[in-house]
Amino acid sequence: MISKTSKGYVVKSERGKTLSKPYKTKAQAQRRLNQIHYYSNKKWGNSMKEKLVAIKYDELGKCEQVAIVKNVQDNQYKTLKNEENEHKEFELNKEQELNKKVNENKEKITKLEYIIAKNLYDSFVDRGLLEYDDEFNKMFYNMVVSGSEFDITKLPSDYEKILNYVRGI
Repeated sequence: MISKTSKGYVVKSERGKTLSKPYKTKAQAQRRLNQIHYYSNKKWGNSMKEKLVAIKYDELGKCEQVAIVKNVQDNQYKTLKNEENEHKEFELNKEQELNKKVNENKEKITKLEYIIAKNLYDSFVDRGLLEYDDEFNKMFYNMVVSGSEFDITKLPSDYEKILNYVRGI
């Protein structure tokens, strides 16, 4: 703040400590106050005018995240890069583990799709919308009970349509 004294205008801190020599005009004191603010903020990296930032945009081009960029020493940079690589490796391992679990259960998922489609198919047969296929029922029963392979070439076309619907194709 600027205070008027008998010797002129002086800049004082909020606590009352004198931060400048006496100036003849208030404009000179204001100039000194601006310098003090500028250098005190610059010293701590808090420039009031501009900040160097990194901006992350989403797929629509809207700002998703803003981060202040700062200068770091070489060894600190290497440490940060190591942390980044560890994080990427962790995320990659997590994704690989998930893919492994999906692949391990793919047979179960496929079998479940067959069963859901068969239930829908049977409900259409029960309502008289589709014809009963004895050969298909035996093949399906063998696949579910004994785990035998499903001969896709012998599937009724209506069942294939239902199966594709269940799969979201």
